[in-house]
Amino acid sequence: MVLVSYLLTSTVSTKTANTGDFTVIKKAFFHISGFGLILGGWFICVINVGLDRGATPFRFFSVPNLIGLTLILVGAYFPEIAIRFFGKSEEK
Repeated sequence: MVLVSYLLTSTVSTKTANTGDFTVIKKAFFHISGFGLILGGWFICVINVGLDRGATPFRFFSVPNLIGLTLILVGAYFPEIAIRFFGKSEEK
């Protein structure tokens, strides 16, 4: 619900429609992609912990956990970076 209200309020501006404003669909696509990266990273971490459950020397910072954490961090910042990056190229 917060995402929908953010998308609707952030696209309201005084510019006309043909100046390259982001539409709600484009912003939603970037946010959904970021959410997918977060879910993928979480899934990798959970699966890795589940598979290593019986291992005697359990390592918290294993390679799959670090990959999952990286995916979570990339997914968290991806929408804002993508909107800024692609927004500048459309203002021309």
